[in-house]
Amino acid sequence: MAEEATQTTSPSRLRAWAEELRLYGWIHPVLGLVLTVASTSPARVGWARAGHRLLISELFFCTIGLVVTAIYATWANRLLARSGHSSPAGAMIHAATLVAGTGIGGELALLALPYIDPSSAPADVRPTLWRIGFSIGALTAIAGAFYDRLRTRADNLELRAAQADRERMRAQLLAAQARMHPHFLFNSLNTLADLIEVDPETAVDATERLSSLLRYALEGERLPQVPLSRELQVIDDYIALERLRFEERLRFVADVDPAAREVPVPPFILQPVVENAIKHGVAKSRRGATVRLSARLLAAADERQLLELQVEDDAVAESPAPGTKSGHEDLRLRLRLLYGDHATLESGPRPGGGYLVRITLDPRALEPTS
Repeated sequence: MAEEATQTTSPSRLRAWAEELRLYGWIHPVLGLVLTVASTSPARVGWARAGHRLLISELFFCTIGLVVTAIYATWANRLLARSGHSSPAGAMIHAATLVAGTGIGGELALLALPYIDPSSAPADVRPTLWRIGFSIGALTAIAGAFYDRLRTRADNLELRAAQADRERMRAQLLAAQARMHPHFLFNSLNTLADLIEVDPETAVDATERLSSLLRYALEGERLPQVPLSRELQVIDDYIALERLRFEERLRFVADVDPAAREVPVPPFILQPVVENAIKHGVAKSRRGATVRLSARLLAAADERQLLELQVEDDAVAESPAPGTKSGHEDLRLRLRLLYGDHATLESGPRPGGGYLVRITLDPRALEPTS
């Protein structure tokens, strides 16, 4: 088990180290170059001597940079994640990391110095190295703390903006749902009122179905998704209620792929479309109409599985455009808020009469809204 833990943690530490080097590693060799150029005149000491000084300077700064990076990757970042980059504790961690990195890295560079310059005396170089190293370390710590404070503030502003945008989208979604629910409720209550005295037994069955619909409507306010089978069950209850009004004028056919029944969908994604087909097709045709509902899974080009939902009626007269646009626009808004670009809604008259609505969506793109 210990070997497994080592094998799994070592690559992650190496990746963290590599990422730190990618983001900040360039600072140390650049500092060595800048300081050497600023303090050395090749015309006065000669190009060979200036190059020699640059090599020694780069040795010290790169060694210190590697040690600082290693400390950040293996120790400091975890503490900073808990305490916060811009907190007082975070500033202390930054300072401690730079002090430790400068001290350890400087001593390692002094150990390697004789191999580069055999005539050098590490004991003579140490005071100058530490004075320069800690001065630059202090400036770097101040600059790093200031940068982290700005970054934290920017991250907080971005987070608040994202939360505000999410709440706005949720409010729009709930408003669209609220416009859908009253339609079938008022129609069903009117039907119940007519049935109570004429056919009490049927009225009891209708009340139970309406109760199921209302329960589903309440669940829809807090559940971002339900299995398609649950939506189809609600549509069966809704069709049974509407048949009390239209009797044989309403004919309903469902063709559902069994594999699609457990696919998650937003509640009330199909019921408003079926309601529109009845309201603008069955209700406005003397001979009534057949409403067909189909659901199937499609294979996309990138190996995703898409869900295609289709509702159509064969009413003789076309559905009036003003009567269908509002409901479809509400549904289109919900799909855009929930799926982004991963859902489409197509609608239009059918050849020979009637109306067709087709919804295609990627189930994996459904975002919870609560």
